[in-house]
Amino acid sequence: MMAASVETTGEFRVLDRQVLFTGRYVRWHYHTNYDVHPDGQRFVMLASWGAGVSQRVVVVVNWFEELQRLVGGGF
Repeated sequence: MMAASVETTGEFRVLDRQVLFTGRYVRWHYHTNYDVHPDGQRFVMLASWGAGVSQRVVVVVNWFEELQRLVGGGF
């Protein structure tokens, strides 16, 4: 992931580039593969695990009922 400083007055020009971080991440060709936190300081991306590495997905069902039980339903 890279950041760039650009000039937008007159002709558009890239002034500087900076590598933000490197790594192996999932890439899609037709839509973005990341999102930026509203504070502009963090990203969320899917890591690319490679062949032979087990992957696990945890699905939580009825989480709202559990939350109500834990906080007393006062929200």
